[in-house]
Amino acid sequence: MNKTARNFCVLLVLTVIITSFAAVAFALGVEPVNTSIVSGDMYTAGQKVSNSGTVQGDIIAAGQDVSSSGSVEGDFLAAGMNVDLTGKVIGDMRSAGQNIIISGEAGKNITAAAQTISCKNSSIINGNILAFGNSIDISGIVKGKSTLYGNSITLGGQFLGDVDVYTGDSGKLTVLPNTTVQGKLTYTGGQAAEVSSQATVNSFDWSRPVIGAPSQTPAEPVWQTRLISFFGLLITTAVYFLLGLLIYKYFPTAFVNQAKFITEKPASAFAKGITMFALQFAFLIGFVILLVLSILLVSPSIAFALGFFVITFYTLLFYFSALPVALWLGNTILGQEKFSVIHRLGLGLLTIKVVMYLLGLLSDVFGPVGIVIFIVNFAILLVGSGTIIHSLKEVLGNVVKSQKSEPEPIIQE
Repeated sequence: MNKTARNFCVLLVLTVIITSFAAVAFALGVEPVNTSIVSGDMYTAGQKVSNSGTVQGDIIAAGQDVSSSGSVEGDFLAAGMNVDLTGKVIGDMRSAGQNIIISGEAGKNITAAAQTISCKNSSIINGNILAFGNSIDISGIVKGKSTLYGNSITLGGQFLGDVDVYTGDSGKLTVLPNTTVQGKLTYTGGQAAEVSSQATVNSFDWSRPVIGAPSQTPAEPVWQTRLISFFGLLITTAVYFLLGLLIYKYFPTAFVNQAKFITEKPASAFAKGITMFALQFAFLIGFVILLVLSILLVSPSIAFALGFFVITFYTLLFYFSALPVALWLGNTILGQEKFSVIHRLGLGLLTIKVVMYLLGLLSDVFGPVGIVIFIVNFAILLVGSGTIIHSLKEVLGNVVKSQKSEPEPIIQE
């Protein structure tokens, strides 16, 4: 496996870890804070996660804001909108998010994927750094090798090993004054690098992509395209998982009963899905008629308001249709006794996505598999939407019954 393949695999593994914990983080409202000594590993998630104490093991954390100003004697794995390391990590740091700021020390390697990645002047990386981002700024000390992929990359620190920079055709590399690169600086990008005359670079090599000559440009490897596609699949699965956790948090009974309904009455779920699908065509006809009448008699805003409401309802219904099917599949695989709803839902979603991904790969070789993909997707749509409609009907029915069962107030004359 070459260097680029290893980089993609590292990011892929990182994404699997991050998506699992990030989905749980948004479903929790707590803000865990550690100011003491933790013996062993620390697994935590919440809106804001912070460590100012000592963790004698690994930290695996996810949340909107994740920070560590204390000491971590193992590895530091973090996912969040903002990840901030001001303390010391004895092991590796692996992180993904929107903004990653490092002003502390990593005892070994750093792997980071974010929109912006910034290593401050006080940062010390005793191993290698592998970074993927839009804007990357390294101003600290890196004792190992630096491999940076981004659009705007700025070097302003001390690099004791080799530095490989990839910015693409439109990206840019800037080397600030007083920067030291003791190894070889290899730059692959379309724009000329801005290297300060006050910077010290042992060896510099610029590899410019060939523009306007497709025949000389190597084609993108098939495996790379598939890895990117699988990366997108993991993100999609994480989004579905997050939505499922939110629904389960606020409607636990109804959510669990949806999977039971599929198990007990699959034909009924399928039939109700077909009914909802057929009602779409009836709605389209009614919408046209209502639009004409509202223009002639009242105002077109009535038809547009009703149309927007119905379209939104159907969009949400079909988008959420995979969730009850995923929980049913997770129940079928794991059972309902030994594992929690979160585990069953996650496994069900991942199974659906991976199977569809593999079928997609197979369809590239054998075209008719595309028909199977369509049938499976359509079946999930029908069963899932039918189940949700049944669940909504039950919930509304229970609300009406509870209101009717309430005793009427006695009015005293």
